[in-house]
Amino acid sequence: MLIFYLIIGIVYAFLLRTLANSWENGNENDELSFSNEAVTILIPFRNEAENLPKIFKSIEQLNHPELCILWINDHSEDSSVSDLNKLIHSENLRFNHKLIQSEQKGKKSALETGVKYAESEFIITTDADCEHPSEWINSLISRFENPSIQMVAGPVMTKENENFFQRFQQIEWASILLVTQYAIANKNPLMCSGANLCYRKQAFQKVNGYQGNINILSGDDEFLLKKIVHEFGAEAINYATHKEALIFTNASKNWTELFSQRVRWASKYKSHSRYHFLSALLPAFLQLFWILSIVLPISYGFEGLIFFLLTWLLKIIIEYASLSKITKKYSLKLNSLNFCYTSLIHPYYVLRTAIGAVFGRYRWKGRS
Repeated sequence: MLIFYLIIGIVYAFLLRTLANSWENGNENDELSFSNEAVTILIPFRNEAENLPKIFKSIEQLNHPELCILWINDHSEDSSVSDLNKLIHSENLRFNHKLIQSEQKGKKSALETGVKYAESEFIITTDADCEHPSEWINSLISRFENPSIQMVAGPVMTKENENFFQRFQQIEWASILLVTQYAIANKNPLMCSGANLCYRKQAFQKVNGYQGNINILSGDDEFLLKKIVHEFGAEAINYATHKEALIFTNASKNWTELFSQRVRWASKYKSHSRYHFLSALLPAFLQLFWILSIVLPISYGFEGLIFFLLTWLLKIIIEYASLSKITKKYSLKLNSLNFCYTSLIHPYYVLRTAIGAVFGRYRWKGRS
């Protein structure tokens, strides 16, 4: 049993190191070029009055010559529509902003409505609580110089960094970016974020958008990704890691809100392929492995304690070595203690999310 735990720890370290190497290699050609292509940004929103002024200012500061922004109202019940109307009718705006009403309820229906109105070849989707660097558009569109590329995914990170809970979220997002980049680079795309996604309008239309999964509350990003892979092949997907490709979103305010969001994401496992399901199941089993390692000192005394400490020390070191490559690239202020604390609690966090995805329920934007 002792040797088994040590071997699994070494295998885990090898896997993380492999992912980190892929991240480093993927950045070798991480150059930013400029494009004059017409682009449409789709921003679906529901009850986002608090966030709209920030994202509107962020969008207006983008560096791109031809940009149309479609704001799609998903049946908001607050002051979002009236507030946005005031912003759209402000003076001296750089871009063309349009406010439209979603034809049906739900984010996917809002996006499909936006695609119908979009007149450009390239469509970018983002969320209403995000903020974007000035060269964000170019960092994504430049990847389409290869005509076989149909979709480009970009990285997302939480903004706040004031306490451990917020830093925990940034480290977790770093792990998501690491896995996302590796899977896409190795032609087995697993996930992406609709908060930072770009695709050709013709590709969306060819795969019939969200037909077949539109009634599933979330998954506007991953289901579209899988349909494009099925139609065009895995080589049609690209991942942008440039600093200017990174957008920031709001951190969850508390653990309850964070778990609800993660359960919503994880609950889509029943609707994915067997490969995707197994890929999601593996991390949960690995976390269970770490949690159950407490039996080592209980069952084997001092020798078990030594192996327990060795495996956890290996876990902490390899996670810091791998994930800090991402946090340093994006200039996030995180120290080794943040990674240490995250390594200690993350297994329990993942297991709690997995249980919630199987047995729990969630609410999102007032909808269950």
